[in-house]
Amino acid sequence: IFLLLGSLGIAVANVISEAMVVERSRGETQEFAATMQSVIWGGLSVGGLIASFFGGFLLKYISDKQMFFLTSVFPLSLVVAAFVAPEKPLKGSRQTYDWRKQFKRLVDTVKQPHIFRPAAFVFMLQATPNSGSTWFFFYTDVLHFSSTFLGTIATVGSVATLAGVFLFQGFFIKVSFRKVFLITTIFSVVLGLSQLILIFRWNLQMGIPDQFFCLGESAVGAVVGWINTMPILVMASRLCPKGLEGTLYAVIMSVNNLGGIVGTQIGAIVTSMLGVQQGKLENFWLLVTICNLSTLLPLVFIHWVPDNDPAQDVHVTVAEDDGLASASSIGTYGTIPDTDEMDRATLKKHSIV
Repeated sequence: IFLLLGSLGIAVANVISEAMVVERSRGETQEFAATMQSVIWGGLSVGGLIASFFGGFLLKYISDKQMFFLTSVFPLSLVVAAFVAPEKPLKGSRQTYDWRKQFKRLVDTVKQPHIFRPAAFVFMLQATPNSGSTWFFFYTDVLHFSSTFLGTIATVGSVATLAGVFLFQGFFIKVSFRKVFLITTIFSVVLGLSQLILIFRWNLQMGIPDQFFCLGESAVGAVVGWINTMPILVMASRLCPKGLEGTLYAVIMSVNNLGGIVGTQIGAIVTSMLGVQQGKLENFWLLVTICNLSTLLPLVFIHWVPDNDPAQDVHVTVAEDDGLASASSIGTYGTIPDTDEMDRATLKKHSIV
């Protein structure tokens, strides 16, 4: 129960911080929004690495109770952040918050094609099957990796994730969302199919040890995976209208996470159908092939992703309590209804200002 309450508190603080990031990005360029996301998630990666290192180190010298007490102290820093965070006070009398109207506004906003379509694409991209924990059986039963080396693989992946953040910041920050998704998805499929080299042990014929191959594949995979993830974070922040920053951003991230859960379950079904389990890995190569090739399927709907910055191209309507309000009354917020059918001049002609 205490862990649940603690996680709930962190989740609420996370939503509030995401809303503040979206608010700060409003009216700025896509490069500015991408830089903010890179800094934030880069900091999270560094914090995760520090926690992983010192967590295992401290467990050798302190008890479990002391470890729980220590980890409960750090979230208290959010109290300090609450006092120093910039926030404009509400003017006038305090109004009663109407949950029903806000929920209706959220639903009406999500139903708009320029928000629903990118969110649906993100869901499909994450919902493709993956081989999941089956790799653990291959690592331990076939390659005979120790738990220590498995931890090393995870650590290398975490470090490479940080490298992915910097690479996105340095080379992909000005590239359109659509192009980044297309390039990274195709590259990740090619990289995933290279795992067949390890499965069929061709790497030994090339003179590449199993450990070295796995470390390299984990590092490159983490880099490509994070470059593929960064556009989701940036795009989600650019699609959020005023007044729904934290809620809509959390909804899009929940859709992303739900897609991952669905993909894991589909992967488990495919694994069961192929008869892949511990001690029976004859069809493991087929499972890996299916999971990787299926990642290409969502690219059929790549045109659902805006080709340009959705917060700068046009001004559109956003659902309000009593219907739709023009963008001029809510601040800068735009999107591309259908870039395949309208050129830029047509978009300006149809914009609401």
